Amino acid sequence: MGFFFKTLIVVSLLFPLVAVLSFLISRKQKRAGRELLAVRTAPAQDSIVITKPFTVTRSKKWCRLRAVFAFSPGGRVMPAAVHPYTIRLSDENGRELFSEQRCMADFLGFCWHPDARRKRCGAAQPVCDTVLLEFLPPWPGAYSIFFSLKATEPASVIGSLLLEVREDVWPLRKKPYVHTCVNLTNIKTPEGEAP
Repeated sequence: MGFFFKTLIVVSLLFPLVAVLSFLISRKQKRAGRELLAVRTAPAQDSIVITKPFTVTRSKKWCRLRAVFAFSPGGRVMPAAVHPYTIRLSDENGRELFSEQRCMADFLGFCWHPDARRKRCGAAQPVCDTVLLEFLPPWPGAYSIFFSLKATEPASVIGSLLLEVREDVWPLRKKPYVHTCVNLTNIKTPEGEAP
């Protein structure tokens, strides 16, 4: 009886501590960080292509590529390979550091309807706010992001899109996140030495 009672007390004291630590870690992960790049596209384009430079100012800090977009579903069933996109990250010399091809359909689970009344009458468009990529750059300096997306499909249409890069964020590595998280610090400079 004594051992069970002591174990119960220890567990009851540890539970609030674990809950507070979990809350603090979650809050740090969701911290927005410092904006390096923000590009908003016009609605109703067949495809969206963005090529923009940005400058990373801090070393050994994670960066996040995030997309916020509204889309109009064309039916009840969404195909699995809808809205393919390509991301390429290059350094200041044009050398490709990372490349990925996926579909926005992977992230449609992170969408919501901003206005419930408009949703009932069918006028609301779902809004998706999703992280596409998190990366740890090899060094501070100039980088370039290339983003290409097929916005118009028979099953749905992506309207306006906001693409942003932020630095000094905590990576979101745990489930339910489905984005890519990549450490690029092992890449060498063109001269062959790490900076």
